Amino acid sequence: MKNKVTIRQASMLVFLAVISMKFLLMPATMSKYADRDIYFAVFLGLAIDFVTLIIYLQTAKKYPNKTFYDIMSDHFGIIFTKVIYFLLAIIFFFKALFVIKATHAYFLDTLYDEFDWWLYVIPLIIFLAFVLKKNFRALGRTCEICILIIFVAIIICLILPIGNIELINVFPILNNGLEPVFSGWVRCSYGFGDYLIVLLLMGNIKKSANLNKIAYYAVLAIILITTFFFEFVALFGDMSTNQQLAISDISVHAQLPNTLGRIDWLIIFLWSVTLLLTCAILVFASKKCLDVVIGKKMISNVIVLISIFAMILLLYLNLALLIEIVTSIYYIVFSMTIYLGIPILLIFCRVIDFARKPKGKVRYEVA
Repeated sequence: MKNKVTIRQASMLVFLAVISMKFLLMPATMSKYADRDIYFAVFLGLAIDFVTLIIYLQTAKKYPNKTFYDIMSDHFGIIFTKVIYFLLAIIFFFKALFVIKATHAYFLDTLYDEFDWWLYVIPLIIFLAFVLKKNFRALGRTCEICILIIFVAIIICLILPIGNIELINVFPILNNGLEPVFSGWVRCSYGFGDYLIVLLLMGNIKKSANLNKIAYYAVLAIILITTFFFEFVALFGDMSTNQQLAISDISVHAQLPNTLGRIDWLIIFLWSVTLLLTCAILVFASKKCLDVVIGKKMISNVIVLISIFAMILLLYLNLALLIEIVTSIYYIVFSMTIYLGIPILLIFCRVIDFARKPKGKVRYEVA
């Protein structure tokens, strides 16, 4: 019980993992494929993700004292389970890398005209090295401290631009049918599948019977994200694709005097905290998966840090290159296979257990 997280901490870890990527680069990227219907596309993705979350939670209730590794290895063997964990490590790694790049872009857009890459990378690597020595409980406690102010920041971001919303920008609705909606969901699949973090929390949550609380936080996240995407379209209309960092343009459309610049600083500070926390959660998740694959924590720590550093060096000159990678057909097929394949495997585990149940003995009476 020592390192187990509470249900509240687990809920907040999941909540942060879900919201962060949706408020920065994703709206503009999705607009390229879904145009004005991005709020339908994001809702579709969130709804499918929610179904997978329910499967994860029901599995956790079915096996309250087992981790995801225990469940998978019992049904499919150790080798197959380690392959799944390796693929999960890649997913979490690319999500973390995307947040790292988005955070740097956010700093450049809101705080600095020029922000030397090394001044960002070196402290970040030190921060991540510190995080890798912690556990989900420590991250959960940090989320508990920050969640209220993060939630306030989201509400402020949703309220500020209301005066400049033009509902005419959201029309015509579904002008090109459902094809752009599905295209937006598929092409931006890198921003979904965030509930995979629940797999790593299985068997490590106190009072597993209260797991429904995670679902409540997920519903709140769906409402906030869908509302934000709707406001994004209502504000920018056909110019949505040009607003690469959606959240950083909120203050430009706020009905507030210029003297109230403190609101801008509040949003910048809170979103910086949110992004760094999300990055820590995703990097730690990738490391936990490698722990299972390799079996040695120190080696997996070094591998994660070196990999992040190498990928940052490879991609730091061009954020568009990373977006091109995560929206490519190869990454889409890979990520969608993981997002949708694991829930199917968990359902199959239930089927196997049902088939393994001993049948009732048949009694034969002698006449």
